Amino acid sequence: MKNNKIDWTKPDQEVVTFINTTPKAYTLLDDKKWYISKARVLFPDETFVMVMKIFFPGEVINSDEEGIYVQTGTGMIKILVLQPPGQEMAPAGTFYLTDQGLRLGKWFDCTSFEKK
Repeated sequence: MKNNKIDWTKPDQEVVTFINTTPKAYTLLDDKKWYISKARVLFPDETFVMVMKIFFPGEVINSDEEGIYVQTGTGMIKILVLQPPGQEMAPAGTFYLTDQGLRLGKWFDCTSFEKK
């Protein structure tokens, strides 16, 4: 991963380790920096079936009171703490069911994968 930018195409555990150990780890959404300071790999009982849907690295796929689910290169992670542009770090669950730009289907920037 280059500098502090998150590479969503990496394996889930690698992305989580990078986020949790890199000060100011960030990603882009609509060309704006979003800082992420805490995340975890999903537990097996947290995965859910989405019939006939393929998710791509960096895609926001769900959210709940605890955080934001994002697809990585090999699985899903849950973002737990993040900082939207112009705001303070906050629990990601704060953005559950809000319109802060983190709508389902939005894509965080990926360094080696482009949405077509």
